[in-house]
Amino acid sequence: MIFIDWISEPQHANFNRAFFAAAQLPIKKLIVFSNQLAIEHVNCVLLNEDASRFKRALIILKLFFKYRNRRLIFLTYDPLFVPLLGMLGKPVVVYEHNTTPESKGQ
Repeated sequence: MIFIDWISEPQHANFNRAFFAAAQLPIKKLIVFSNQLAIEHVNCVLLNEDASRFKRALIILKLFFKYRNRRLIFLTYDPLFVPLLGMLGKPVVVYEHNTTPESKGQ
């Protein structure tokens, strides 16, 4: 399985560590966009940390095709672009844990 932390917020590091410590899954790779999310015992791949939202979506699209024969699981995702992946004919698997944007209030 290949895990992707699409949003890669640095404060997500503790969640990722806890998730991989608890998960008894065959983890092949964790793809992140922040070096603060690298985990020692997991094969981590760091991608362009400074990519804009649109560029990051294009990177994810390329990964989606590159690993089309593998199971991809998104630990975080961009709610604007993830529906587009669903239209490509491959199931999109996300681990939902408060990814949905909230209003900041006014």
